[in-house]
Amino acid sequence: MIATPAGGLHCTASNFSGTVNGADVTGVDISCTQQAGYDLKGTISGLPTTGDTGTYEVEVNGTVVAGNAMANGPITYNTADVADGSSYIVRAFAPTGYSCTVANAAGTVAGADVTGIDINCMSAQASTYDISGNIAGAGTTASGQWEVFIGGSLVADGPLRDGAVIYASGVSDGASYEVTATPSGGLVCSVANASGTVSGGHVTNVDISCSTPST
Repeated sequence: MIATPAGGLHCTASNFSGTVNGADVTGVDISCTQQAGYDLKGTISGLPTTGDTGTYEVEVNGTVVAGNAMANGPITYNTADVADGSSYIVRAFAPTGYSCTVANAAGTVAGADVTGIDINCMSAQASTYDISGNIAGAGTTASGQWEVFIGGSLVADGPLRDGAVIYASGVSDGASYEVTATPSGGLVCSVANASGTVSGGHVTNVDISCSTPST
């Protein structure tokens, strides 16, 4: 005897083979249970509370079976039970200005609900950088001033005084810059690496060197 279940049933047969020996055969029993289905669960965090919050989707055994808008808080991703042994993938599509990662994003259901599929999002603010350097030879009291231009516009100025200096901060990647020096009191100053373009990092070598010419 062979049992061929359908509709998610799992069946076992007892005493399913033998030889008839002059009497009815009893005790050939088939026991069936509905195959268990499970949930894919986790928590979403870090999203804005209004406006676009992004979406997620769930793939089971290679087919997308669910998807919806994301919201902060606990969540069951699937809308129908996921069969034991099924493979799954949970994906997150972040809203504009955010990035999201999915912990335990893929795996296989193994006889229990899958928990810990957590989507963690954060604001993806653009990186900004500093323009900095050193001033030497100007003395410890102000002897004129420096100015810094970003994208052709004056954004800051300060005194010419010996020491480390940050000319500008919060400068966007790709922005052009120029640092100038206007000395006083007979000083002559030059600016090394006075102009350029921010390229994915802080600019740290804009140095002003000053001296007093011999008379």
